[in-house]
Amino acid sequence: MVAQYHAPCGRAVCQAASGRPMIGDKMLRRATERRPRRIVAQRRHLMSHRGPLESRRRLGKRNLTGAMHPHAHPVPSWHIEVLSNATTWQWHAPTTPAERRIKAREISIPNLWGKFLKWLEMSDADKPFILPPKDIDDYPTFSRTIEDFRINIASLAVNDTKTAQEICQKFCVTIQEGILIGQICTQEMLVALDPFDAASRAVISEMRIGGKIFALIRSSIAEALEATQISRPDGVGDDMWAAMFNFVAGINGRFHDVSCFNKLITIMPESAKANISDETLFTYIKTFVQSQGTRDHRNPAWPWCCSKIGASLNQLSEGQRLSLFSSMNQHIRNAPGSADTKMKLSFAWLLTQAYDECLSNKAFIEIYQRSTENRMDHSGYRIWQLAVARLYSTGTLSKEAHRQVAGWNFHDSLPQRWTLLAKTLLASEQPKAAVASLCNFLADVGETWHLIEGLMTSHAEVPCGELLHTIASASGKLDIDIALRIAANDTKEGLQLLSTHSSASEPEHFAQFMSYPKAESYAWRAIKAKGGTVESKMELIDFLSNNYHASSNLSTSQKMRRARRAASYQMALTGKVSPAVMRNLIGAVTLDLDQGRWGRETQLQRAIQLVHDQVSPQAAQEMQKQLEGWRCLIHSATTQVSAPSARPLPEPDNLDMPGLRRALEDDVADEERTERLNRFTWIC
Repeated sequence: MVAQYHAPCGRAVCQAASGRPMIGDKMLRRATERRPRRIVAQRRHLMSHRGPLESRRRLGKRNLTGAMHPHAHPVPSWHIEVLSNATTWQWHAPTTPAERRIKAREISIPNLWGKFLKWLEMSDADKPFILPPKDIDDYPTFSRTIEDFRINIASLAVNDTKTAQEICQKFCVTIQEGILIGQICTQEMLVALDPFDAASRAVISEMRIGGKIFALIRSSIAEALEATQISRPDGVGDDMWAAMFNFVAGINGRFHDVSCFNKLITIMPESAKANISDETLFTYIKTFVQSQGTRDHRNPAWPWCCSKIGASLNQLSEGQRLSLFSSMNQHIRNAPGSADTKMKLSFAWLLTQAYDECLSNKAFIEIYQRSTENRMDHSGYRIWQLAVARLYSTGTLSKEAHRQVAGWNFHDSLPQRWTLLAKTLLASEQPKAAVASLCNFLADVGETWHLIEGLMTSHAEVPCGELLHTIASASGKLDIDIALRIAANDTKEGLQLLSTHSSASEPEHFAQFMSYPKAESYAWRAIKAKGGTVESKMELIDFLSNNYHASSNLSTSQKMRRARRAASYQMALTGKVSPAVMRNLIGAVTLDLDQGRWGRETQLQRAIQLVHDQVSPQAAQEMQKQLEGWRCLIHSATTQVSAPSARPLPEPDNLDMPGLRRALEDDVADEERTERLNRFTWIC
């Protein structure tokens, strides 16, 4: 249908009458033909930040691929896909936020694909992926860059910290580009490391973000030097490397410079690294150790700093390491201050060396023993930190596992830390070798009981018998094996408490076990444990009783108490006392008589009563007579010595005890008892 056009309106007639150009039908027809007959909807641009409507729109455009079987022929639009085998579906409980975060960090195809889609949605679609490089002539001069930076910072308000950080980030990008294309020399780099004048510095100080800004600038320049070294090995001279390192090493080892120091040591070429003076290294490490000595070593940031510096030590040459170690050991040895201050400095340097990958376990054990010779006893928490450090430096703990074990768990108790370390080692690729490495290190430093006590305490709070059994089996250490099996009640029926796979005899085996710290405590725990046979426990009590009787470190009172304890436990187990325990008990209560003293009446009466109950009334009566005779001889000897001089009684050591013993033996020779009377072997 042809459009019909009407005559000009009155407005057009008035305009024509007033002398203006008149728009006629022909002109209007041409304008109408040039105009599109339908209005095309404007193109919808992609939004950078998706909202609920945008998310729903994008969700409708996505298709699930790979979920259904492909069709060889086209299907109608009303087709509904159904799985061919629906019996494989299983219900799973909803995951927790922590489980979803762990799953999101896993390296898998779905995670990588989801991250790629998210990156595409959040990026600007109208911009190219790779920006074209600028021309060298387009880069501003360094002086102009510094001047603009200072003016922009000085013009900010005190509360505008976000803008200040954005300005600093742009400045760092400009400096990085200048280093990459070789437009910045060494002197300009030093100026860029501290780019503020008085006005801009005052603004940054009032904002209290100076530490972040300086750390950002230093890390950015270090990254630019690394990128330039990779792309153009001759693009960064040794003088620029030395200037950068000396600047970072002169910051007194504050927290945010530890990472930059480690990065520089790692990325510096060997020629530049060899030019580092020993004095510069010593000054930086000494200042770092001193700053660590003023902080709490339980803070997770504390071992993190030591790990960074320790990882830097293995990048040094052998000569630099020897010079640094010698100077630091002398500084720690001669450090002024109290014993607590010296302890903190010594442990800070010791933990730093523990993270050195070039140090073998044998070399580190020698360093540890030298530190303990100076009465530097370390607590259980410090032993745990040293163990974690050595496991990480030897490669037993991965970087992720080390971060999990020594991470931000400030409120965890020490038993929880030992348990987490044990579980992490068992989850590694070689669990038995990892556990054996931990136990070997603790055995070398003589601190295995820290691990034992930690796991036992944790087991008492939250039962973990399977964990204790696994650690005991993989430890390869006698004390750890016995103690953890006792704690887990793994002494099954018929299993000896001191069983071993070695060819040593039982007395040798027991002597080896008693040489460990707190072995006596573990032995009594074994006796009180639910598992194990009565015969094995009676035998263990006999071993303990013989060990107490032969010990030269126990006093007479201590021997009496331990002998009485052994007899009490045997009475509780079987109602009887073994001959060995009986002999040792009588020997303990007659020690005073051996030394020429009168003896302890209560202890002697208890021993006589025990002989009466366990052996016979006749044996107890005979023992009573012999003890009375022994006392009469002692009384007669002391009276004869004291009568002529009318002086106080002499000390027991001055008495002729061998003569008294011979006289007593002559009196009982007719009864054919040839052994010493204080042993009473005839009772047994």
